[in-house]
Parts: sequence; structure tokens; C-alpha cells
Amino acid sequence: MIDALRISGILNSNHVVSGLSHNLYRYPARFSPRFVREIIASLSEPGDLVMDPFVGGGTSAVEALSAGRSFLGCDINPIAVFASRAKLEAFSESTLNKALQIISAKGEQTTCGGVIPKHYLKDGYLNNVPRRFQRLIAPILTLTEELENQEVELFIRSVLLKTSQWALDCREQTPTGRAIRKRFVEDAYAIFTGSQAFTELRKSNASRFGVDPKAEIHLSAAQELPFKLLATNRRLSKAKLIVTSPPYAGTHIVYHQWQINSRRRTRVPFWLINSLDGMGTPYYTFGDYRTHTRSKYFEEALQAYSTMKSMLDPAGTLVQLVGFSNPRVHLPRYLEMLRVAGYEEVTDRDSLGRAQRVWRNVPNRRWYNNTVASPANGREVMLIHRPV
Repeated sequence: MIDALRISGILNSNHVVSGLSHNLYRYPARFSPRFVREIIASLSEPGDLVMDPFVGGGTSAVEALSAGRSFLGCDINPIAVFASRAKLEAFSESTLNKALQIISAKGEQTTCGGVIPKHYLKDGYLNNVPRRFQRLIAPILTLTEELENQEVELFIRSVLLKTSQWALDCREQTPTGRAIRKRFVEDAYAIFTGSQAFTELRKSNASRFGVDPKAEIHLSAAQELPFKLLATNRRLSKAKLIVTSPPYAGTHIVYHQWQINSRRRTRVPFWLINSLDGMGTPYYTFGDYRTHTRSKYFEEALQAYSTMKSMLDPAGTLVQLVGFSNPRVHLPRYLEMLRVAGYEEVTDRDSLGRAQRVWRNVPNRRWYNNTVASPANGREVMLIHRPV
């Protein structure tokens, strides 16, 4: 069972997210690897299946496989799926060396100096991105695509995603080209080192526990995942643990865009990972955050959690970390939604019958509540449920 005092200490510590392959991409509202590690160790056994239907940056996937558990995850955001899959990749040294050759090459070495596909320009994916930055990235992507090597391409796109996020996201000024090129090399080594550490730990624990954990991450909504698996004639295994962090009620979180120069928006990460978007912010967050107090958010959540229950072992556990712009209003509705979906809460109670839940204060997070409160005052709560 979970040690609530220990979990509270982990959630409210000021440690930086680091280790293994976790730093490949900083996904918004990601949760702590130490938190996920503790939950997995407490509520599952080696060889069990761990699931995350809002996989985000892939923290749960990395920690599950590292601990000898198999993993099944999904997300509707292509950036989340790309980053999560990349974090599970065992990149070779030859891939690193080839990537370093390409990211250090000059634009004139490509057949055309680097070409940005017209649809990214026409549809505004590169809005607000400095031209000099585009000219720096385009030749690297052109050289990468000419290779037709999937592992090298995944590695280079991962490096570009990591470095570009550092260079553009929430910055007032874009670093110089020289600084960015230097960072490319640093990030290439960092991703390779993280991949090696993750792969070694995964293999070590697989051998130690005598298991062969597998991972699947799908571009899919939670309520559509069973149908995706059935379409490939997959047997639907039951998860022993679901650990996740869903969209937050009444809270504005930008998952699919970066903010450049005083919060101007850009969808440039989709260009970097060779994907399309075409969806607005409400698509990724159970509807517009300003209308979350109405029914749509809770209707979407009910569909997702009802589907999750069908994929959860009867003796399994659902653990989630979730926030609300107005907990006094939203939390009771959220708990009622989970009850209707077929779960009962597992929590200690005080002498007056009040639930003793673990809360976390979240400073310096880049999301904005639709209340007068400062975003720095955001709070998350850990909810533990069992299927009934």
C-alpha cells in the first residue's frame, strides 16, 4: 500500500526532473519520476502491466519499463507520442556519431540548402519563429530525410526538439546561431547518455526479475484505445496499475504550442517531428477551459475513465495527479464522475470523516488558471481509486 507521508514528501520536494531519458523533452504539467517510481513499486509487481492513457512526456513509460513492468499508453497529442517513444529508444553509438555529423554540417552541403515543406509555411506552423532559426534547422532536417535511416532520424528530430524548446519556448530573445549549434551537440550527448542509462537499467531489472517487459504507445484517445488494439487482433491484457495525469478542470494548459517573445504562439514542434496538428487547444484539454464548469469536461472524462475501468484488473488501482482552478467546486464533481464510471476512492479519513488526501503546491508552472489567483498558487491532488 502507499505510504502517504512519504508520497507527500516526494510530491512537495523541490528536486529537478532528471535521470534516465526523462530530460529529452519538457512536457507541460509532467509529473515527477520519483512520484511515479514510488507508485509503481508500491502498487504493482515485476511483469505487471502499467497503463497511462494520458501519457504526456512519457514519464510513466520510462519508469515502468525501468522497474520491469510492461507498459501501455496513449495520447491524442502527436508531440507527446513522439517524445514518449523517443525516450524508450535504445540509441546506438553509431547513431550518435552519424547525428553529430549531420547537425554539425553546413546548409550548403544539402542538395537544396534545406527546404521547409510548403504546408508548414502556408498553414502557419512556423508563425513567430525567427527566419534565421528556420534557416538553421531546415538543412539539418533535409540531410536527415536524405539518409532514410529511421533510428538516426528519430534521434536527430529528438535533438532538434530538445534544443529548439530550449532556444524558443518562453524566451524573450532567441539565442545566437552559434549558441544553438553548440547546444545541438550538448543535447545530442545528453539524449544518448540518457538512453544508455535507461537501456542498461531496463535490461538489468528485466534479468533480475526474470521478465521481458514490452511497451506500446499509441496516438489515440483513451476511449478509443481498446478498439485500436482490437483492430490489430491484440489480446487486451488487464493493467494492474493505471498512473496518470489527465487534463485539469478550469485550467489553461498549452500542450501543442510553444510561446515565443511575450507568449506569441507557434506550432513549430510539429515541423520538427514531421507531424500535423490542425487542432485547437480545447481538443487536448476536454474542451475550452473557460467552459469546464459546464458538462463537456466531465462528459469527456467519464467516457475516458469508463473505458479505463474496462482495461483495469479488478484488483488493480487507479492513481492520478490532477489539478483544478477551483477545487471546492470541481473536485466533488470529479469524484462523482469517477463514482459513476465505476470506481471507489481509497483514502484515510479523520475523526470527522473528512478525506485525508495528499496535495501538492506547484510553483513556476507555465499554465494559467481562469481565476484571479496567481498561476504560482496552483495545486494538485493525488487521487487513489479501485474499481467496483
